[in-house]
Formats: sequence, structure tokens, C-alpha cells
Amino acid sequence: MKKLLLLSLTFMSGCLYSMQKDISIETHSAALITRPLMLINQNNEKFSSVLFNDQKTLFVVLDLECSTLTVYNALTYKKIGTKKPCPFSKSINRALTFNHEGDQFITRDGPSLNKPIIWYTEKNVSIETDPLKGHKDPIIHVAFSQKDDKFVTTSVDTTAIVWNASTNTELKVLKGHTSHVNFATFNQKGDTLITTADRETILWDATDYTQKASLPYTCGAYNGATDKILLLKDQYAHLWDAKYVEFTMTLRGHHEPIMSATFSPSGDKIITNSWNQAIIWDTATGQKITVINSPRILSAAFNAGADKIVLSSRDKTAKIYDSTTGTLLVTIQKQTDQDYIASALFNKEEDHLITVSSYGDIEIWDISHYCQSGNDFLDKDTDELGCSLQ
Repeated sequence: MKKLLLLSLTFMSGCLYSMQKDISIETHSAALITRPLMLINQNNEKFSSVLFNDQKTLFVVLDLECSTLTVYNALTYKKIGTKKPCPFSKSINRALTFNHEGDQFITRDGPSLNKPIIWYTEKNVSIETDPLKGHKDPIIHVAFSQKDDKFVTTSVDTTAIVWNASTNTELKVLKGHTSHVNFATFNQKGDTLITTADRETILWDATDYTQKASLPYTCGAYNGATDKILLLKDQYAHLWDAKYVEFTMTLRGHHEPIMSATFSPSGDKIITNSWNQAIIWDTATGQKITVINSPRILSAAFNAGADKIVLSSRDKTAKIYDSTTGTLLVTIQKQTDQDYIASALFNKEEDHLITVSSYGDIEIWDISHYCQSGNDFLDKDTDELGCSLQ
């Protein structure tokens, strides 16, 4: 075992705190990182979630008390702006989304939580619109069309509402579900809208808003590059063609109910996870690429190139794996007694991992020390850990 102690750089932004970082390297196994590079902190407040725009140039955080909304530059981690009071509840990930251009995001108002608010992030200033009236009960999910000309909101009131994103006016109220509408997305072309409730997914014509099909499954994921949707029921994932509304195949391999599913950005891979297992699939063939057994999985995410995945877990870890071989590359381990990592994702440069803990800490972890070629974690020229901060 080789033990190295690295000192991280300090950012003078007023809300970032540099920390000493311990990294243990085993020549035959993964890197172990036990201390974060920095903690994003706002007067010692705790956060409930973090959301990136598609370009990963901005992210938004919400504090646990729902009193503050803060926008950060995702490249420098510097604060852009803060808004009080915060207009939404603790379920920020389900009630907030960026548009594809990355210059707008949508929240819901408080205390009723049933009115969307559009925020514009221009010239480092966040400007919000007046709440839009439409839903009777709290909004659950928001999604933009690929062209950003429309957005859809889903609600506890069993409806979805399509809005004109330019005029912020209501286009259509979609009625057809009998329970909470949990998720919605437009297809890549923008001519189909997908909504899902408990064990029911409806495909709508996004021009005249008539129903194309109703399927007895929960929608787990959609990929615009392939126009495929993944529908979940118990331990099975069913792949469908969204364009032609045709069944493609069933992915079989889990022995417990699937909790979530994600496509890789290009759509050529899928990751599904149950409580104790993650499976990576080839989208074209439906064959398993690799199976990862890991306890109490909470979230799973691909990097941009889909050659790596990160799993967060109730065992206080976030683990990075090779998505083809299933080889464990890096383990991030929290050292607190009760706190665990609830979710994790790669930054734009993929030299950092950003995690959200159950106690409300958003932490930045330096993963640039490990080389991309297999288990060679040492810099090839210096035989030392590379720790450049970009």
C-alpha cells in the first residue's frame, strides 16, 4: 500500500473551503478518496440537491430549509446569484429543470407548489417571472422540448399541462391518467410527448395532443439520440421505439424491482439498478455488458463518454466503475457516522465528482489523479499522483 497526502488548491470565492485530502492507492485495486477537495457552503447552510444545465456550465442548489436558491458557475464553482425566499419544497430535482440552451430554469412557487416560475440566468443575474396558473395541486416534474419552444409540467392533480415557452401561456391540459403524473418528456423531434403515472405511460401527439398509445408500465428513461423509451415493471425493463410505438425487447436479469434506469448520452448503453445490483446493457442487442453487485444503491449515472459510471450508496460511498468490464476504479468514502452520499455526478471536465449527502453537504471530489487507462492511477512521467485542477 502506498500512502500519499495531497493538499488541494484554495478558491477565493467566499463560499468554497479547501480541505486536506487523503488518497490511498493500492497497486492492485481502486483508489480510495476519503476527504473532499472542497465543500460548497453558504453560511454553513445545508443543501438538499444540485441540478446542472445540459452544458454543465451552471448548477442550481436549494438549501434544506427552502429559504435560499443559489446559482453557481459549474466551471469555477463561484456563486453567480442568490434568491430569497426560495419558492419550492425539498423535492427540487422533480420540480426544477433547465432548458436545453441552459439560460432558463423552472421551479414551482410556494406554498401551494402548483404554479411554475421561469428563471432567466442572463449576465450573471437570475430574473424570475410571475407564477403561471394552471394546476390545482403541486407540480411534480417539468421538462422542455428539444427546441425549447414548449415545456410541460406534471402534477399531483393527475394532469400534465403543455406551455408555450416564449409567451408563457397554456397550450393544452392533458387528461388521461388516473393518478399522480410523475414524469414527462418530449421526444427528440418534438412531435411526441410521453407522460407517466403509477404503472401507466401515455404517448401523446404533440401537435393535436391526442393519445397515440397507453402502456401499462412506468416510464424509466427516454433517449433522444435513439428515440427509445425504457418502461419499468417490477424486475423487468421493456425497451420501446417511441417514434413508431413499437415494442423492441425486454431486459431480464434483475431479481429485485428496478428502482431507476438511465441511458448513456448516445443511447448505446443502459444502466438499470435495483437496491443491491446495477446492470449495464447493450441497447442494440439487449445483452448484458456487465453486472455490478453493490449494496443499497441510491443513484447511477454515466459520464459523457459512457465508459464510466458512478453509483452512490447508503454505505457512505460513491464508486466509479469501468462500464465495460465492471472494474472498480475509484471509491469515495464519507467518514461521518450517519451521513451518506445520496447522489453523484461527473463535472464537465470529468476531473471532479460532485456529490450530495443525506445531511445536505454538496462536496467536490478530485478524481483527476487516476489515469483513464485501466488501473494505472499514477502519472506516467513522474510516478506521482496527478492532481491538476482545471
